[in-house]
Amino acid sequence: MNGVRAAFVAGVVVLAGACGGGVDDPEGAACPAPPATFGQAVVASDHQEVPVHFTCSGAALAGTLFAPREGDHHPAVVWLHGSGEQPRLNYGPLVAAYIRDGIDFFSYDKRGVGESEAPAAPMWTATSTS
Repeated sequence: MNGVRAAFVAGVVVLAGACGGGVDDPEGAACPAPPATFGQAVVASDHQEVPVHFTCSGAALAGTLFAPREGDHHPAVVWLHGSGEQPRLNYGPLVAAYIRDGIDFFSYDKRGVGESEAPAAPMWTATSTS
């Protein structure tokens, strides 16, 4: 399980972009190193699911790390939603395809959705200088 958590920590760095840091986001929107806590893994027939909670820009966010049962170190995918209020993905055909290929899969509830707290992220707007 330590390998799963190590892979997830690497994924959290990638996840920082989900909390801000886009080309039009203000400098204060970035979340470079969110602290994370891991819940008790639930073991299923072909994978395990680990609840994850982390804080980004003052918002308590929640997600699930899906990991293959076999092996200890896996590459990982961090699922980033499109715009709007979106919940995390559940285990289904998309997640199962990654698990079958030996890849961890992390998905989280966006702000104000599911177990994630705080209001939905503000819509950042680009300012035109032309």
